[in-house]
Amino acid sequence: MSVTFEPERVVSLEPWGLAPCVVKRLNKREMGELRRTLARANNLKVKAKGKDMAPEMDLCFMDEVYWAQFCLKEAPFPITKEGIESQDAELVDYIAQEAQDINSYFFLRPPEAETEASEGSTSETSSSGPTLNAHVTLAGR
Repeated sequence: MSVTFEPERVVSLEPWGLAPCVVKRLNKREMGELRRTLARANNLKVKAKGKDMAPEMDLCFMDEVYWAQFCLKEAPFPITKEGIESQDAELVDYIAQEAQDINSYFFLRPPEAETEASEGSTSETSSSGPTLNAHVTLAGR
């Protein structure tokens, strides 16, 4: 079995009429900074919960903005909080999902799961479990 580590990923933004962007896998320090930023943002959101929340205080959207801001390496728009917030909401969600995907822990499937997955699929790299940022293939196939 071989694993190819994916340090960055080119993400097509064609549906929005934009050039592709590149998201990267964060190192330990960057991941810590992102988690602290998300914790601070969530603390502010909890304090603002009893009041009328401003649109920029939307619980999910701000988390997505921070994921995009921390993980974007190249983009056809400014990689700043303001630059990301000025984009289409679904675009930001899509980029954040790709960023979370490449930064997820990847798990190798046990051999029996690979056999089961290959019986019902024609793809050599198909997975019945999370392999998120690793491309897993069997040696000899």
